[in-house]
Amino acid sequence: MKNTDSYNVLIITSEEPNSPSYQQMLRLANDFNIYKIDHISLVHTGSLENRIACYGEYYSENIKDLTFEHVLLGDVRYQWIQDYACSVNANNIVMVDDGGAVFSIIKYILEPIEFTLPFYANSAGTFSRRELARGIKLGYGMDVRTRKLSLFSLFHKQVTGDVSVNDFSKIIEFYNPTNHFEPLNEAHIIGAPFVEHNLLSQNAYLNYMGELANANGYDKDIKLVYFMHRFEKDNHVKNAALEALGYELRVSEVNYELALIQSAQKPRVVGSIISTSLYNVKAIFGEQVVAIFVPLQQAHLDLYRETNWIVDKYTLAQHWQNIIEHFPEYHVFSLREWNPQHV
Repeated sequence: MKNTDSYNVLIITSEEPNSPSYQQMLRLANDFNIYKIDHISLVHTGSLENRIACYGEYYSENIKDLTFEHVLLGDVRYQWIQDYACSVNANNIVMVDDGGAVFSIIKYILEPIEFTLPFYANSAGTFSRRELARGIKLGYGMDVRTRKLSLFSLFHKQVTGDVSVNDFSKIIEFYNPTNHFEPLNEAHIIGAPFVEHNLLSQNAYLNYMGELANANGYDKDIKLVYFMHRFEKDNHVKNAALEALGYELRVSEVNYELALIQSAQKPRVVGSIISTSLYNVKAIFGEQVVAIFVPLQQAHLDLYRETNWIVDKYTLAQHWQNIIEHFPEYHVFSLREWNPQHV
């Protein structure tokens, strides 16, 4: 992240303005003096014309004639993001980390096409439909052409292309220039909306959380804190069960690792089932903080062997496995292999 004072920064998002993600974005935009946030409402049903018009009109009216020094992309799996990136006048097109999804995006999408856009998210589209879509986009000034991507990523070890390392140094410098973090005698467990998204039963999820709560590597007086995902906070039955397991529940207005940086605090242990926060914590704190995960049971992975995840290039099971298999490279320990010493 560079100093935003050097640029006029425009953020374009399809997140709904009342969503937690959008509200988090607003708070960060205020901190970093962001020039403008614009929202577009996507249409997912109906004619091809309407699906393109919902973002084509914005492009035509607002950015067609602009030139950008950098275009930073989040989730490149979405068509409107690709269309903007491959049409806009820009000196640099950069994909930034989008959580653990980046492993599968790189492996199954970007590497086979040598880190270029666009790609077709689903192979079912016919040539004639793509040509029709191209004509509609041209009508809005979007001339979609092949563009080479560079990456700004924590996961630089997995990338053979043009990549800059995301090490959180600029974020830390901004919020915590002394780089001092007060140690907490706490173990932080990072929640995930598996139950809310109907990916695991509540009992299955709570069993995993029970394993993390009862790990034998903790100091006996350590406090167990469960950081709730923004989609979890209204699940009162599950939250009561988590408290019964011994967790203190906390909700953060920003993502977990940014909350640590802003508060200038660090726990002794951070754990989860699957969370990019484990990678981020290790990037920020290194050996100062232990990171652990509880492995998904094979039966739960097998449920999603045939379930595509946003695109038809890989399945949800592959997505989860790609996150998990790289944990050892970043010194994130499996709960079942974690050396049971006090930390």
